[in-house]
Amino acid sequence: MLLDLVSKQVKEIDRVSSWPLNEILTPDKQYLTFRGWRENMETIFLLPVEGGKRRSVVKFKDQYMASFAWSPDAKKLYFARGTFQDGSTSLWFKDLETEEMIDLGLKISFMRELQLHPDGQTLVFQAAEVNFEIWAMEDF
Repeated sequence: MLLDLVSKQVKEIDRVSSWPLNEILTPDKQYLTFRGWRENMETIFLLPVEGGKRRSVVKFKDQYMASFAWSPDAKKLYFARGTFQDGSTSLWFKDLETEEMIDLGLKISFMRELQLHPDGQTLVFQAAEVNFEIWAMEDF
């Protein structure tokens, strides 16, 4: 559902058979981004807010996406990719213009709650092994 806070109008934009998680709008407000399962794969979807067909932009088998965040220009999607075996997660991004996926080389236990600063230069996230920690990355 989409709520226009000015007009107070609510609009249904899609129905899905599995429970969508982590719904966020792209910074340009053109797409709703969410994750879910499709064909036994963890998938991040883009759905036009004006309605239309959703499309998968990232999917993994035998792994999961713990969290994701958009670059301010909506051209890169950052995500924490985890393994079920040991709970380790690694930080990646997908360039939506080139379709290239890049491993940023950070591996940490249970990374989640990614948030990118509006300047696109600092990424903040939670990590937990025994105690929860909050991290910030600059110049990545």
